[in-house]
Amino acid sequence: GVHVIDAPVSGGWMGAATGELAVMVGGSDEAVAIARSPLERLGSLVAHLGPLGAGTAATGGISTAGIRTGSWTGATAAGGVKRSSSTGTGTSSR
Repeated sequence: GVHVIDAPVSGGWMGAATGELAVMVGGSDEAVAIARSPLERLGSLVAHLGPLGAGTAATGGISTAGIRTGSWTGATAAGGVKRSSSTGTGTSSR
């Protein structure tokens, strides 16, 4: 099966460097449960805000001085991971 989440982050480069980003997650309970462990490596706060799109909706897609908001949508399947973000897209396979 395929599970999809959206997981924008907030906290800037300093939060990223220290693993203290806030991660706002949208997706099904099952998809978020699968993704929670890797997301917790990125941030000190991982908040499941509702269905797919809720994480992105919570940010309003805004970037401000000192706080950058990026939106990642990850889909996992047997063959690989696809990532899209506001800075570009990429695909990797195992």
